[in-house]
Order: sequence, then C-alpha cells, then structure tokens
Amino acid sequence: MYLNYKKKKKMQDVKLEDLSFEKNFNVYTKDQIEARYLLTTAFMERLKNIETAFGTKQIKCSFFDDNIIFAISTKKDLFELCSLFRPLSDTRYIENFYDEIISIQKLIDHFKLDQKTGL
Repeated sequence: MYLNYKKKKKMQDVKLEDLSFEKNFNVYTKDQIEARYLLTTAFMERLKNIETAFGTKQIKCSFFDDNIIFAISTKKDLFELCSLFRPLSDTRYIENFYDEIISIQKLIDHFKLDQKTGL
C-alpha cells in the first residue's frame, strides 16, 4: 500500500473515513482490506501529528512487505538541535526535537510491534 504514490500499476484508490486526511493524502493499494486494517483513524491522526511536529505538509508513507517507510520533507536541518545565535537557556529547539521524536514514537506504538497479535 502506498500513500502519495502516483505510479498506480494495478493500484486502486482507497476511500477513507477521515475526509481531511483523504484531502491531504492520495492513498493507493492492491488490497483494500489490508489498507483499511493499517489505515485506522488513529493511524491517520498520528500521521497528521508528525506533519504538525515537523512543520511540513510534505510527508509520504509507504507500507512495503513488512516495512513502513516515511519520507519527511522539511527545510529544517534535522541534525542541528540548536542555534549559535540563541542562548543555551532557550529550550525551544529541544522542545521541538522532543515533539518530533514523540510523534514518531506514538506512530510506532500504534502498531504494537512489541506484541504478538497472531496476524
């Protein structure tokens, strides 16, 4: 299943419950049942939280085999946690970094990868 993937070889559009998500993301799949299993309303909300945390509207997500892949396009240098032009007491950069990491962690926790579900 591919989110925001334009090459649609044998792919079908997926209609979702969240209209704002559907407006912002193009969702294609070869398996409608699997798409609905993976793209729950909780997943869609967490993916939108990643957009908010990273301050971007350019995010792509793909499920391929047993992997999930994210491509987050942002103008920020993600390897730079602070600025040389701000005092160390300005914790805004650390708070932003924390929000970014937490948004990804919540999405990972959504899939309960540490539990055996029998699927």
